[in-house]
Amino acid sequence: MNAPSPTIVADTDREDWFKDAVIYQCHVKAYQDSNGDGIGDFKGLMQRLDHIQSLGATAVWLLPFYPSPLRDDGYDIAEFKEVNPQYGDMDDFQNFVDEAHRRGLKVITELVINHTSDQHEWFQRARRAPKGSPERDFYVWSDDPEKWMDKTRVIFNDTHDSNWSWDPVAEQFYWHRFFDHQPDLNFDNPKVMEAVLDVMHFWLDKGVDGLRLDAIPYLVERDGTNNENLPETHDVLKAIRAELDQHYPDRMLLAEANQWPEDTRPYFGDGDECHMGFHFPLMPRMYMAVAQEDRHPITDIIRQTPEIPEPCQWAIFLRNHDELTLEMVTSKERDYLWDTYAADKRARINMGIRRRLAPLMQNDRRKIELLNSMLLSMPGTPVLYYGDEIGMGDNYYLGDRDGVRTPMQWSADRNAGFSRADPQRLYLPTIQDPIHGFQAVNVEAQHADPSSYLNWMRRMVRTRQERSVFGRGEMRLLYPANRKVLAYIRDDGETQVLCVANLSRAAQAVELDLSEFAGRVPLEMVGRSAFPPVGDLPYMVTLPAYGFYWFLLSDETTAPDWHVQVPAVMPDFHTLTTRDGRVASAIHGREGRQLEHEVLPRYLPDRRFFADKDGTIASVTMTPLAEIDGGRAAFVTLAVT
Repeated sequence: MNAPSPTIVADTDREDWFKDAVIYQCHVKAYQDSNGDGIGDFKGLMQRLDHIQSLGATAVWLLPFYPSPLRDDGYDIAEFKEVNPQYGDMDDFQNFVDEAHRRGLKVITELVINHTSDQHEWFQRARRAPKGSPERDFYVWSDDPEKWMDKTRVIFNDTHDSNWSWDPVAEQFYWHRFFDHQPDLNFDNPKVMEAVLDVMHFWLDKGVDGLRLDAIPYLVERDGTNNENLPETHDVLKAIRAELDQHYPDRMLLAEANQWPEDTRPYFGDGDECHMGFHFPLMPRMYMAVAQEDRHPITDIIRQTPEIPEPCQWAIFLRNHDELTLEMVTSKERDYLWDTYAADKRARINMGIRRRLAPLMQNDRRKIELLNSMLLSMPGTPVLYYGDEIGMGDNYYLGDRDGVRTPMQWSADRNAGFSRADPQRLYLPTIQDPIHGFQAVNVEAQHADPSSYLNWMRRMVRTRQERSVFGRGEMRLLYPANRKVLAYIRDDGETQVLCVANLSRAAQAVELDLSEFAGRVPLEMVGRSAFPPVGDLPYMVTLPAYGFYWFLLSDETTAPDWHVQVPAVMPDFHTLTTRDGRVASAIHGREGRQLEHEVLPRYLPDRRFFADKDGTIASVTMTPLAEIDGGRAAFVTLAVT
């Protein structure tokens, strides 16, 4: 059977272009040095756009490139409306944007609105202004260093024990949720919002297509709270979004909110806050599922993920410029991941792991490809971190998170082809170990090798872009008896794709209930190979260690000639979420539909009290009768047909 001709679906002219995007994250200083000073710049980055384009990426996300003391890799911004002279000037930036747009690439930059550098003009003016003046109140001040600390956590607990620091000039304590050289802005001052919107207009007028809003859960402070995810924070975001929609309807806001899914959901609002938001809890559970050889960490967090407004989208990732954050796991899970992936405690920082993807997977290409197959097929827009497309290594002996921010490895030439400067002048040393060093791992060598990891990534990204179902379709989990296999359907109403992944180090067989697709022919999307047609009986798939398949469920039919009976198994445990602690809120809406359509039809036939064990449950309807114990329990009747 011939494969249908693929159609590339990414349309960068649509207002919701971000749904079909593949985002490539890079740092200007790390990508290419054009003038031999040992630091990457915009001219160098523009020279390397061919590589980004050949990978199949449709958008480039740039880390901060503004003037900065660089004590937090540029997130400590000293001037919002300039380019750090180390990276070029404003003309260089504009030329880069124009060239990216000519190639059909979107440009995403950072709008850091929670804090500034303590060297910023705003802070220098504030610390010298009288108490209570609008200039002083650009930031958050107090005479009491214990204020709010009883309920507010310290994020960088490796280096700080308080969110307050003393300023001898102002003779007050200033508030900072991150490093003590990054004072937080005060959004209770209307002048702050005016300044932020002015910065937003400046860069959008330059042609920037998207803005990542850094650290937005911490914008506002209130007495008696933990100072995260406050209602007033959403008022700020709604104001920013309204201004964006009024002047730039085709631009995008991406929320960085390292929170549980139910706490991230409000940052989409009703489609009137951020267009996108990172799904932080999914990422560590992908690593956990591979380590445990069990799909439950992934399926559990997917089930807990709330529905988001139709115009919105999740952003998903495997690694980025920070540590692999373990904030959104339990303490037991964190210890397990640390022991598994960071046995050397020098690889640990804050509440995470400062390692790249390839070293985390012990350079096992099978596991690296497996994780990328899930990244590229799960709901949301995938974000690829520079260098991970070739399997770059890291150096956690460098300070902070610098070990995952080393120069891009272009060739086996001097300084990995990144710079012609003397090696000691580089902003950071290149990776030089025998496994991941630039002599062994570089773009030039992998480009020339048809079976290289780089060329595999190019094929996978292209395969994803052939079908809009990956960016726009719904996800439906399947629950085969073999828990070492993760299986799910991506469905946009027109196209259905079956994704199957073996999380185990050993080959696995799995039987899938695909009876609703009887008569369809699974077409493996990468190799264009037809598999036996689906019948009414369970469909068997065998997978090699860490293997995976993406099957396009084609309409062509051929009768199957074999089947295996699926043994009866207990259903997977489902986690129901409730934000107010009441059972009633956990059995309505999405959770209620899960109970009625997925959980109870599988659960009831295995109960001793259920008489019709040979029958088929068509539907289960729940009717709440009463709440008891303050809503922590409820009486509910079940109508089973």
